[in-house]
Amino acid sequence: MKDRPVLCILDPDARGEQVLRQAAALARRLDSPLALAHFVEHDAGFEADHVPFLTPRALNEALAEVARVRLRDLLAELHLTASLWVEVRSCRAGAIRLALQLGAGVVVLGAHSPCGLASGQAGTGPEPLPFDVLRVQVRRHRDAWRRWVDHLLDPAGPGFLQA
Repeated sequence: MKDRPVLCILDPDARGEQVLRQAAALARRLDSPLALAHFVEHDAGFEADHVPFLTPRALNEALAEVARVRLRDLLAELHLTASLWVEVRSCRAGAIRLALQLGAGVVVLGAHSPCGLASGQAGTGPEPLPFDVLRVQVRRHRDAWRRWVDHLLDPAGPGFLQA
């Protein structure tokens, strides 16, 4: 896996940051390069209430530039080095094309990602995809939940869940 990059596909938001952290940890563990991608899939017509009006193409390009800047800033904040792709295209088709182009061994994406790579019909034909797909579930309050469960199970605690 050393020569096959870990491709992380994410949205530039708080959940995306956690997915990127997990992908970076996996890349370090596998001693693989990290690649980062975001795909802009804006449907025309959504911008009807926005001023100034933009053509769908101009809006997609503007959204791509905003994502590119945010992801560069995120890489800098986390002190990560990664190749970066931001493209205006279907997430699923773009992710498969990019993973094949890079020769990625693993594609990491958030469980909320619309890419469709984690489903049974992720391949474009009868052959399976030549890379693994790892979905990362981001839970904001996982540590608080774990502390609460530990508190309930603690013999010195309230004992609600004790057998």
